[in-house]
Amino acid sequence: MELKTAGTHLYLLDPDSPTTPIKFKCPTGITGVTTGARSRIDTTCLDETDEMSYASGLGDPGTVSVPFILDSEDGSHQRIFELKKTSENLKWIIGFSDGTSVPTAAAGALVPGADRSWLAFTAYIADLDIDVANNEVVRGTMTLQRSGGYTLTWKEPAV
Repeated sequence: MELKTAGTHLYLLDPDSPTTPIKFKCPTGITGVTTGARSRIDTTCLDETDEMSYASGLGDPGTVSVPFILDSEDGSHQRIFELKKTSENLKWIIGFSDGTSVPTAAAGALVPGADRSWLAFTAYIADLDIDVANNEVVRGTMTLQRSGGYTLTWKEPAV
């Protein structure tokens, strides 16, 4: 079954309310969560005359871009502007459209439900950009700097 984007949700765990995940309102896209090429470590010996050799180094987590439609009355939008000032790494989780459960929180982590596929990661809010244009809604783009890897949890198959 192919995943559709309609019905996808983004949640974050607010460090000031670590028992209740916050659903981020009206993202219009999420890109870059799984990016991050590994560095390379040169292992070429001085006596090599033909080709260089390399070993795989550490991954360099990329940035995640989340465009959204700004809602000045929405608590999740107000909160991200406050959290940007802290530069604190936050727990994030994307719930895909193959289910409807919401994540729970336990021991400072987001716990995915079994009825949908999830993509979890840690990132701080690196930038928030607001775009105001003629004859348009006010839009924003949140840039998250991922720290560490990501965890993909697949929906449990139907029996």
